[in-house]
Amino acid sequence: MKKTFAIILSALSFSLFAGCRLTACKVKEDYYPEYESGYFRYAVKTEKSGEKKAYLVGLTESGAEQAALIYPEELDGIPVYGIGYARKALLSVGNQFVGNFGSDNLEKLFFSTSLKVSPVNDTINNLYKKTFAVYWDLDSTAERIYGVKGAIFGYNFLEEDFWFKDYLYRFVANVSYLYNYDNSPNKDYYWVDSYDESTITFIPPEPEREWYEFGGWYKESECINEWDFETDITGKVIELGDKKPDSYDGIYLYAKWIEN
Repeated sequence: MKKTFAIILSALSFSLFAGCRLTACKVKEDYYPEYESGYFRYAVKTEKSGEKKAYLVGLTESGAEQAALIYPEELDGIPVYGIGYARKALLSVGNQFVGNFGSDNLEKLFFSTSLKVSPVNDTINNLYKKTFAVYWDLDSTAERIYGVKGAIFGYNFLEEDFWFKDYLYRFVANVSYLYNYDNSPNKDYYWVDSYDESTITFIPPEPEREWYEFGGWYKESECINEWDFETDITGKVIELGDKKPDSYDGIYLYAKWIEN
């Protein structure tokens, strides 16, 4: 009897194993190899074509110390495709999310570029309890980072797509940096930020323009009075209500360009 039971159990196990191989059962996959670059840790997926894709999975020691970070377009020459990645779990219907990007110090995560793919939204809730996501690129309106403390949108962003989650703290950036030349990208918006009657503590990377050198940020498009980041004070935070504001009540800073 015991021998018969053992044979039946063995046959059943083989049947389940074979069935898993022949059907859509999830099978354990290897983790993507991980690397470090500057403030970020990232994993690399190599497609059959040889194309490499990077996914942010964490912060380096120096990255974890930063209060503000910029979502990178690429790392070590590899395009960044999102925050974290989904990994098939052993014999599981669902996926395992790989990546822990948040830190106790991170207050703002800037998105100066559109994500190539959205993160796995339902698995990263509350990773950014202290972090505001800052958006202004019109091409990125379809992708969002969930689980953040709040979202800061450029006013031009709201003109295009007044979309937001009700549970987010929602703000309009009260500092808008403009390229300040004709036919510039993104309706002239280079960067946005938000401060509450304080000095600006995070100065964005210098913009670039072919045949010109960047000459600083000014309070008017004619570039007469330069903004003093050590002493000049912003206005109050602009918090959104139930509808988008009729006009922009913030500071515009204009790039000065010196022809080479």
